[in-house]
Amino acid sequence: MTNAQPLANSLHRATLDALRQHAPFAAMPEEDVLWLVRRLSVAYYAAGETLLAPADEAPGTLFIIKQGTVGGASAEGQTVLQLTAGEMFPLGALLAGRGVANRYVAETDTFCHLLPAAQVERSAIWDGCLVERGAIIRDSIVGYNCYIGAGALIDNAVLGDGTIVASGARWTPHTNHSAQ
Repeated sequence: MTNAQPLANSLHRATLDALRQHAPFAAMPEEDVLWLVRRLSVAYYAAGETLLAPADEAPGTLFIIKQGTVGGASAEGQTVLQLTAGEMFPLGALLAGRGVANRYVAETDTFCHLLPAAQVERSAIWDGCLVERGAIIRDSIVGYNCYIGAGALIDNAVLGDGTIVASGARWTPHTNHSAQ
């Protein structure tokens, strides 16, 4: 009887190598992509099957296409986007904490990696922000080009453009931010 661990490692390696063929994973450190890979599950969607429908609530999952093609259609049924291997959705809705506006449908038999929604609650995060794993952002606004370190807590705060929050730091209305 063989140990299942080597198989798990080979599956992780294969998934990591496949993701690193695509942006933004190609530019990420291997340890960060591996952290992601260890949290992914895989789901199959038959051609014509709806993956996500327009909703008022934020989706609970980030989809990363492993194989196949997914089309996005507006409420009027007009095709507005087509996604293939390595692309992810609905990142904007997840980061903004809002529902999706488009219907996402598998155009071909499709496999997707699924990642449960990040710990970002009722917050607005603008473009160019880098949020490291383990950071928690609640009831906050994070400006352009900010950096939030691993394990940081941002709670009920407004961070201006270019703000840097150190790993493990707490950023709340009651903390002194000059040293962070």
